[in-house]
Amino acid sequence: MTHTAPAPTAVETATEWYVYGVVRAGDGSGAVTDLAGATGEAVTVIVHGELAAVVEAVPEVGDVPASRFVRAHARVLDAVAARCSVLPLRFGTVVVSDEAVVDELLATDQDHLIAALEQLDGHVQLLLRARYVLDTVLGEVVAEHPQVRELRARTRDLPDDAAMPERVRLGELVSQAIESKRAADREAMLEALHPHAQRWSVRPSGGLDGLLDLAVLVDERAAADFEAHAQAVAEQMAGRVDLQLLGPMAPYDFASDGV
Repeated sequence: MTHTAPAPTAVETATEWYVYGVVRAGDGSGAVTDLAGATGEAVTVIVHGELAAVVEAVPEVGDVPASRFVRAHARVLDAVAARCSVLPLRFGTVVVSDEAVVDELLATDQDHLIAALEQLDGHVQLLLRARYVLDTVLGEVVAEHPQVRELRARTRDLPDDAAMPERVRLGELVSQAIESKRAADREAMLEALHPHAQRWSVRPSGGLDGLLDLAVLVDERAAADFEAHAQAVAEQMAGRVDLQLLGPMAPYDFASDGV
C-alpha cells in the first residue's frame, strides 16, 4: 500500500480521509495533479494493487462547512473524470485511516471495481434537464380543458373564502392535465434521445415545471452528436420547454454497481 503525499502537515495531522472516488493505480497521480479539496489542501491518492482511492486528508470533518464538501465533491470528480475513468463514491464518504480505505474499499472486490472502470473507459456522462415554460403550458391546459376554463372564470373575482373549494378543484384539474402532458412529452423525448446513448438513467424531476432529468452515458467521441440531437429536440419544443445540457461530468449515475 502506498499513497502520494501532499504537504506533510496535511497527512501527519489527518484523522480522517474524505474519499471522492476510485481510479486505476496507473492513473492515480496524474488524475489528481494540482487539485485541491474542500479544505484547500491537495487531493491525493491511496494505492492498493491495481486501484487507487482519490482522497483528501481532513483533520476534523465537522470543522469544515458541508457546503464546501458539496462543491468540492463535484469539482474534484469532474476534474478527475476529464483525465481518466473514475468510479465516484457517494457524497460524504469518510474513512478513518489509510488501512481502512484499503480494507473497506480497495481490497474488497478488486476484480469487480476494475471491470466497472473498464465499462466507463472512453465514455462521459451528460445531464439533460428539461423544464416546462409554465405560462405556455398552462395556456395549453386552459385551451384544451373546458372545465378548467369554466372554473378559472368563475373563481377569478370571488373572495378567497367563497371560492376555496372550487379553487382546490381547479388546482387538482390543472395538476392532472400537466401530469398527462408530462408523461407524453417525456416519452417522446426519451424515444428521440435513447438511441444516441450507451446507457441512460431518469432522475426524479420535482416541481410543477419539472419535465425530465435524464443522465446519459455516451462515447466521448459521440458527445457532440448527442448534443446535436438534444438541440433538435429543443427546437421542436421551443417556447414550451427549456432544455439545458450539462457536462461532460463524472459518471455519478452509472457507477453505483462498482462502488
